Amino acid sequence: MPTTVARPDVAASVARPAGTVTEHRGRVMGTDLHLVAVGTPRAGRDAVARALARLDLLEARWSRFRPTSELSRAAAAAGSWVDVSEDTVRLVAAGLTAHVRTGGRCDPTGGAAIAAAGYDRDLDERRRLGPAARRPARPFPGPDGVELDVRARRLRLARGTVLDAGAVGKGLAADLVVEELLGVGETARPATGSYATDVVDGLDGLCVNVGGDLRAAGRPPYGDDAWGVDVVLPADAAGVPGATRWSLREGAVATSSSLRRVWDTDAGPAHHVLDPRTGAPAVDPPALVSVHAGAAWWAEASATALMLLDAPARAAWVATADVAAIVIGSDGERTEYGPVAGRLA
Repeated sequence: MPTTVARPDVAASVARPAGTVTEHRGRVMGTDLHLVAVGTPRAGRDAVARALARLDLLEARWSRFRPTSELSRAAAAAGSWVDVSEDTVRLVAAGLTAHVRTGGRCDPTGGAAIAAAGYDRDLDERRRLGPAARRPARPFPGPDGVELDVRARRLRLARGTVLDAGAVGKGLAADLVVEELLGVGETARPATGSYATDVVDGLDGLCVNVGGDLRAAGRPPYGDDAWGVDVVLPADAAGVPGATRWSLREGAVATSSSLRRVWDTDAGPAHHVLDPRTGAPAVDPPALVSVHAGAAWWAEASATALMLLDAPARAAWVATADVAAIVIGSDGERTEYGPVAGRLA
């Protein structure tokens, strides 16, 4: 199977911009970042600057690799209440909701398990250091050890429970930035207060792609009536295209691959798709799952669920999840679930 997959980008389909298009590429949260802003030149510059600052703040609050992050402090203070930000309230609430809606397949309590599997630091650093020591796997502790006081903005974790923002965090970060800077959607309104006031004057459209978890809203670039999102797919099976293009008028795409976020351990290669029932990397997951949904955090959670569901169960689950999905098996076979055809460009 190919090893370079799951790297969606916003793509233009015609030559004349409908307004100034400002792009930025970089790194955040240990992964690739792609920003596309549509509006006046000043709005584009302001949107990129504010998006970068916002994403850096979210990483500082959520990273399990930083002892000063809110999630790390909550784990270190096991059994005691820890004051947290509105952002972390939203993250934990989204993770707990994802656990319920995916039947436990997307579980935010996997921080200790993924560290035990060798992913114990930023992935680039992990790879530079060579094979990781892989410790025995244990099932995720589950949400019973998580107490969230939304109104008081505080979090209490049971001993041994470590939250991993990777369950929904990249998608939620994209949602927060797009909705706040455009003034749309639920995340523009804090759960415990009034609407945010970070709207960028002159910004007509924005797309934020954090490592394949992407949210877009507002006016698309280049005069199109929708944002086009290209996803690179494995293509070693006959008849499977090398790429597909989702069409977004407003919404999200999340793409997850068991072939991309991988590292070496003393017990052999490992990947980031862990089964909460065992705490170990899933056995023979699909090569790639790409999900189209209304919000990026839910698209990300859904992609995880589809990685762990067996093929007969996927269609029934998608029918209840309000998503469309493309799944590429480890043998290269492509299967579509839900209203995929109506959401392709």
